[in-house]
Amino acid sequence: MCGMGYYSRTMKITLPSMIDRHTERIRSKSRSLKQILGYLGPGFFVTVGFIDPGNWATNVAAGSYYGYRLLWVVGLGTLILILWQHMSAHLGVVTGKCLAESIRDNVKRVPSAIYGITAMAAISATALAELLGAAIGLYILFRVPIVVGMAVSAVISGLAIWFRRHATLEKVIVALVSAVGVCYLVELYLVKPDWAAAAYHMVVP
Repeated sequence: MCGMGYYSRTMKITLPSMIDRHTERIRSKSRSLKQILGYLGPGFFVTVGFIDPGNWATNVAAGSYYGYRLLWVVGLGTLILILWQHMSAHLGVVTGKCLAESIRDNVKRVPSAIYGITAMAAISATALAELLGAAIGLYILFRVPIVVGMAVSAVISGLAIWFRRHATLEKVIVALVSAVGVCYLVELYLVKPDWAAAAYHMVVP
């Protein structure tokens, strides 16, 4: 949501007006697959935050050690995630501000400063994981050195933000997330999990 707030300031328009324009553009199309994908585009942006290298590494390590016994954490965490994302989206649409801006405007200075410092630390750590993951991917595919791969990833990310081609970026993100999804389905086929045990531990700690 902070990213949306940044875009709204740099483009000199409010977040609600961005959403109105996006919705108007979608509704102008015929009721087809393109229209459905138009509504899903912003959702795929959010999805990217939960299929990053850090999540993959943590999940693979936990699964290899605990088997199915921690799947309930995934189920519970997903429900909490949906709740928080839903509330954050409402906050952004109604106020036109991101979460950090709303806290700054409604929380006292000291707690607000603590939140700001911890949020920046978390954002920096997450961004580092994303850049490192991209660099590792470039190394595996093309043998590009890790440091060079991180620099290339940072430049590409910066250019994507600078040019603000949201519609184009949405298509790229949808393609990449779809590729990850297909790979995940192939992995499930190769591993042949015990679906009964997985279903049980999804709901039973």
